[in-house]
Amino acid sequence: MEVASLPQFRTLMPVLLATLVACGPEDESARPSGPGASEPVIPSKPVPPPPTDTRPNVTGSYEVTGTIRFVLDGQPDTRAFRDVLRLSNRTGSISALQLTIDSFGCGPRGEMTGEKTFSIEATTCPFSPEGSCTLSMTFDTGSGSASQGSPSGLQLSTQGKLVTVCSSPRRRRRRQEWRLRQRRGRR
Repeated sequence: MEVASLPQFRTLMPVLLATLVACGPEDESARPSGPGASEPVIPSKPVPPPPTDTRPNVTGSYEVTGTIRFVLDGQPDTRAFRDVLRLSNRTGSISALQLTIDSFGCGPRGEMTGEKTFSIEATTCPFSPEGSCTLSMTFDTGSGSASQGSPSGLQLSTQGKLVTVCSSPRRRRRRQEWRLRQRRGRR
């Protein structure tokens, strides 16, 4: 076996030290422990704040006025509309709403989309039969918001269908489409 000369040894020594430093100790017990020993710090992702329940910004009872537009057999008809609209919390999530129109005895479900805004979810409300006819109202789409200028104001626009099915010798089925536009209310 040949022994390295002094100049060769001086060249090999930094390479060997660099290799030993880069690899570090292999034995876990050789790592420093106890007071003053530091573990590597692993950066953590910031924890997002918990969701905020913004439903109190819109829930309550509102006296509403506006127009309701019917289309019956292709003929439009627009009428004034006055009622009480109640918005309440619905279970399931902190953004779920229930809208109830007093004269209908029901109303659509909603979902908060912002601090003071919400969307209408597809909802069907069955009504009590009248004579030989059954009625149901389907809310298809819509949106609402608490008025920017007044905490007691509400704007709501929704669209859907009122379906009447009558059992008679002719078995007529009437479908009425309707829209509620620019309904404004006050608590």
